[in-house]
Amino acid sequence: MSTSRSIAVLLLLSLLFASFAFAQGGATGAIGGVVQDQSGAILANAKVSITSEATGEVLRQLTTNASGQFNAHCCRWATTR
Repeated sequence: MSTSRSIAVLLLLSLLFASFAFAQGGATGAIGGVVQDQSGAILANAKVSITSEATGEVLRQLTTNASGQFNAHCCRWATTR
């Protein structure tokens, strides 16, 4: 194998392994939903807290939109309530 071809293969493998390293951001996820009251009415501007069951730590706090929807992205992995 020629030197230039060896360098090209090495560069390609380096780029491949580097992309795997960047993908290791840790275990994260997303939680979303719609907040409703007991009668089924949508609750706009409701406060939502995402709490770790293991530690009791509040992981995220957000407010529902006008349609009662919320989306929390990039929460670290945990059993939540």
